[in-house]
Amino acid sequence: MNLVENLARQFAYDEWANREVLTAWRQQGADARSLDLVAHVIGAEILWMDRLKQQPQSSAVWPQTDLAACEAQAVDLGRRLEGIPRTDDRRRSREHRLL
Repeated sequence: MNLVENLARQFAYDEWANREVLTAWRQQGADARSLDLVAHVIGAEILWMDRLKQQPQSSAVWPQTDLAACEAQAVDLGRRLEGIPRTDDRRRSREHRLL
């Protein structure tokens, strides 16, 4: 597995884990500190997505949030993940040029 595939796999896992935590909290409730920490994790993931895409920072890393806003931020992160390549396209193009 190359670096791009590894990152794509890790981001997909993070998206799943965020969704599972938020779903459980929607059903059982969440304390403020736990919500702050998960909002921070999602905010930091969005920051890294911005950096990987060489875009300006679009989200606070320590946002003041409630559960609904945190869920919206997680959905936004999921949409951003859709644009991440699952394979190293540059490597594939280089290999095709060699053929």
